[in-house]
Amino acid sequence: VQEQAVRAHFESCGLVEGVRVVRDREEQMGKGFGYVLFDSRIAVERALALHGSELGGRTLRVFRCTKDGAGSTGGSVGQGGMAQQGRGRGRGRGRG
Repeated sequence: VQEQAVRAHFESCGLVEGVRVVRDREEQMGKGFGYVLFDSRIAVERALALHGSELGGRTLRVFRCTKDGAGSTGGSVGQGGMAQQGRGRGRGRGRG
């Protein structure tokens, strides 16, 4: 999913100040999650209502983020996180 598609999906919620789709450094493939920065709390609340909506054929899970990026029921003003359901975290590479 491209950043422009994510922005367009969430623009109905309010002013989108920024979008970041997290990508693999080497292959530039999306890792299945990203962040959307809004200008207001009300926009974040509206974005949370898009939990379960579809984007690019994938179901989105939308959560509020804390400043460290972790999903939470609390969080800072204007931050929303989104993750695409059904994607694994890794690409089969082991650590160590």
